[in-house]
Amino acid sequence: MKSIQFVLFLGIGVFAGCGEDLVLPAANDVPVGDATSADSLAGSAADAASEGDADEGEESNGLASCKSAGDCASNEEAESCLSWSCQDGQCVSVNAINGTFCDDGNACSENSECQGGECVSVVADPCDDGEICTEDSCDPEVGCSNMPVGQVCDDGDPCTTNDTCVAGACSGEQFECDDDNPCTTDQCDSESGCTNIENTEPCDDGNVCTTDDVCQGGECTKTGELDCEDNNPCTADACDELEGCVYSSALGESCDDGNACTENDLCATAGCFGTDLDCNDGFECTEDYCEEGECQYVEQKSLCLVKGEDCNLVECVKGLGCVYYPNDTKCDDGVECTLDVCESEGCTITPIQEACEVDGNECAAFECALDVGCTVVADVALCDDGIGCTVEACDAVTGQCSSVPSVELCEDGTECRVHLCDPVEGCTVTLDDTVCDDGVACTLDSCDSDSGTCVAVPSD
Repeated sequence: MKSIQFVLFLGIGVFAGCGEDLVLPAANDVPVGDATSADSLAGSAADAASEGDADEGEESNGLASCKSAGDCASNEEAESCLSWSCQDGQCVSVNAINGTFCDDGNACSENSECQGGECVSVVADPCDDGEICTEDSCDPEVGCSNMPVGQVCDDGDPCTTNDTCVAGACSGEQFECDDDNPCTTDQCDSESGCTNIENTEPCDDGNVCTTDDVCQGGECTKTGELDCEDNNPCTADACDELEGCVYSSALGESCDDGNACTENDLCATAGCFGTDLDCNDGFECTEDYCEEGECQYVEQKSLCLVKGEDCNLVECVKGLGCVYYPNDTKCDDGVECTLDVCESEGCTITPIQEACEVDGNECAAFECALDVGCTVVADVALCDDGIGCTVEACDAVTGQCSSVPSVELCEDGTECRVHLCDPVEGCTVTLDDTVCDDGVACTLDSCDSDSGTCVAVPSD
């Protein structure tokens, strides 16, 4: 590979100075290790260079005389960033193009390249392995060495602490993100570090006087309070946040027993008690009591003594007591035709016959009887209309007569007489010849008016 670079650099250096057009084969066109081709190319380049001035940058180092470029090959190997040619019997060098790969012979350098004819390393510290837990060094003959060290370091993970180099690697203890707040969910993110996110979990605020504690806005908040009410007005109810409910006695102190119908309530050993309100109005017929702090008076006439007979009505009047007066309604026997009156001696019941009479009575006899009322006796004889074929009747309610014609009462059992009952004239008779048709065409059929029988007389 060195012979290819040598030919390339020589050609560029020589022809850049002579200004003539000469096409050189590409480096890839020259087989590696083909000395004949390289020397031939170098000789052509040297001949061309002898025809003009030496290229700018050429210098004579006086190392050796030469007849051809091949005589300068040893110099090419010694100075990898110089291209050699033989001019006027002396080896002449030209700087290689900057950036050309070279080998400075130092094991501690890498990525060496030519810069101004010198082979330099473009990596300032080629042995740096990027690990903070190794000590990097280089021996020019041996090369790089990266020895582990033990020291404080930073592994770049915000979720670890007390980072230390171990076996050449930096590692630390897991960081504890607990903020001692039960209302945050504590965790560590490898990028942002500890996060404490508010939650809504049940919690305990440490106060026994609160209930149903729950996390709100990052704080343990009560949602209820312990009920210390013992329903005893003679104790002072309180809650201690450490002990809970506490009660203190108020014996002999004024209190409220919760009963509006007592007064002068005081605390006793068994509780709060008061004396009943006095609601007595002094009347024998009222029931006196207290309701919701107000005296109530309910009249009870049953508490009044009955004076006289049953018909004397007694009432209990608020503010007056028992009041007595006659009441005719108490004597009502339920009979419509009697006169019921409450007198000093009691009830008097008197039948009123007229109360039973009805207008337009023709055939009934009405009478008022005690405990029964109106009674009626119908006399149908009073309804006789003198017509032999009517049936008379007397209505016991209205006392009205009625008569109904009855044909049966006019029938005489004859063959061809037709009987009718007229409610005014009585029985009437007509002859019906049609019923006498004997079916013989040569007879004259008729009903005999005297006998009521059919008669058939032969016709001429």
